[in-house]
Amino acid sequence: MEQATQFCAAMQQLADLSHPSLVLTLGAVVDGPDAPILVTELMDQCLSTQLQTKNSAGPTMSTVVKQARQIALGVRYLHSKNLTHGNISLSKVLLDSDGCCKLCFIPMGCLPDSKPGDNSAENDIFDLGTVMIELATNSAFEELSFEAVEDALNGISWHSLRGVVSKCVCRNPTERPSARALIDMLQLLEDTS
Repeated sequence: MEQATQFCAAMQQLADLSHPSLVLTLGAVVDGPDAPILVTELMDQCLSTQLQTKNSAGPTMSTVVKQARQIALGVRYLHSKNLTHGNISLSKVLLDSDGCCKLCFIPMGCLPDSKPGDNSAENDIFDLGTVMIELATNSAFEELSFEAVEDALNGISWHSLRGVVSKCVCRNPTERPSARALIDMLQLLEDTS
């Protein structure tokens, strides 16, 4: 009964969310004790699929900045609602038919492996920083550690983007930018690229 109550509360939370940078949830059902099924708007692919079908020319800075900004807008919206994502990754960012990025968000109460306390706005920004590294380097992380992130950061060929991303993946969470500040930095890069 407690799981059903948590699920209903989480679904109400989802129903109350509406933002162009979030995947729209249309409905939900429970199919067994551990199997909620969400019905969402139709999306074309996720960023991890896009990365696997690598373009031989590689990514452009303008594409990486545009996609990062779209994701950051969704993150800022969640943070404005006092929510954190808790697991931003390439597979959690979906592309619509126009190529716009939308963040897939499932409240942590719906996930059987969710750990309260692991998510924070600062961790969301770190996760978004790792996604930006993967997009900019056209390569997914094999292992996610501070050392791997710092090594991969050097693979970003655009100095201005590397500077923004380095702030997001800073070891000290209090030094990471807010989602709003990150959007402003990305907007500046978008305007100058």
